[in-house]
Amino acid sequence: GDFGVDVWTLSGTHSGDLIGVPATGNRLSISGIDMVRVEQGRISDLWHVEEMAQLMDQMGAGTLDIGKPKGLPAEPAAHAGPGQDAGPGADAIVPGEARFIPRERRNLAIARRHIEDLWAGGKVELAHEIYHPQVVDHNMAPGQKPGIDGILDVLRWLREAVPDLAMRIECYVIDGDMACDRWTMSGTHTGAPLMGVAPSGKRFSINGMDVIRIDEDGLVTDVWHAEEFARLLAQLSG
Repeated sequence: GDFGVDVWTLSGTHSGDLIGVPATGNRLSISGIDMVRVEQGRISDLWHVEEMAQLMDQMGAGTLDIGKPKGLPAEPAAHAGPGQDAGPGADAIVPGEARFIPRERRNLAIARRHIEDLWAGGKVELAHEIYHPQVVDHNMAPGQKPGIDGILDVLRWLREAVPDLAMRIECYVIDGDMACDRWTMSGTHTGAPLMGVAPSGKRFSINGMDVIRIDEDGLVTDVWHAEEFARLLAQLSG
C-alpha cells in the first residue's frame, strides 16, 4: 500500500566530529531500519531505528545523551482494538490488508506469532515452530550463538533482566514473503544485569523494528532487527 520499508547498513571512517564525538579514525559499521508512509507522492511519516549504541561503542564513546521519553507508564498497558481482545498487537495497523493474497495473509499470521506470542508473550516453546532450523539473525549481539539457540538466549536474557517486560506492536507491513513490524517495549529493570548495567529498578521505554523473511513452509529463515539500545542505556543510567 502506501507504506515502505528499507533495511540498510552504513559504514565509513570516523574522520570528523560525529554527534559530539571528535574524530577517532575508527572504521564504523551500523545497521538500521526505516518505515515510511507516502501521501500524494511524498513521504508524510517516517519511523526509523538505528544501532546507535553500537556506533558509540565503535567510537569508544560513552552513552549518547538523548534523554528519556516523558510519561513512562507505571505498569504495562493493554491495548485493544474494536471487537478484539486486549493484546500486544490488538490495535496494530496493517496497511493494504484488504488486498493481500492468501500467502500474505498467512505471513501476517506468522509475523504476529513471531512478535506477539514469542517475543511479547515469552512463549519460548514456539521458537522451533516459528524459526527454520538454520535461521539467520543478521544483527547478532556480541557473543550470540547462531541459529535458534542464540535467539532464545537473547529472549531469556532480556526477560531475566526485565521480568515485567511488555510490548505494544503498532504496525505490520507485509509484502510477499517479507514482513516488518514496528513496536514499543517497556518494563522495569529489576532482574539480571542488562547490557552491562546492574539492576537499576528504573522504568524504560524504547522503540524497535523487525524484518523477517518467511519460506514456502511458513518458517522464518532470516531476521533483521534494530532497537533503541542507546536510549535504553541512557534511561537506565540517567
